[in-house]
Amino acid sequence: MKKLLSFRLPIATRLALLGVFFVGIAVAASVMVSLQAAEKAMRERAQASLVVNINLLRDLVAAKGEPRLDGDKLYFGNELMNGNFAAVDKVKALAGSVATIFMGDVRIATNVQRPDGQRAVGTKLAQG
Repeated sequence: MKKLLSFRLPIATRLALLGVFFVGIAVAASVMVSLQAAEKAMRERAQASLVVNINLLRDLVAAKGEPRLDGDKLYFGNELMNGNFAAVDKVKALAGSVATIFMGDVRIATNVQRPDGQRAVGTKLAQG
């Protein structure tokens, strides 16, 4: 039984196997580093895109005037934002992204659609 478990390989074969093992470790480490770098780059691009989109929406609504609440209605200047999709649709047209205007934690204007095709106004922001 002892002979079955112990196998003798020539030194050249042992060195070759050891080399293959270390090359495998190096390749695995390289792949991990590459994946982490790619993930970081994607996260940074998404963050930069988010900042641009937020600034675009903010500039579009701020151009209308100062924000004010009147009961359950949000105005920018004299323009009612509840159910007003012009600004969020313009963000989608210019940047190709989702945009939503919230009053508190409730969507009052959005280009997000429900499964039935209706806009998701009146829905609350998810917890978390």
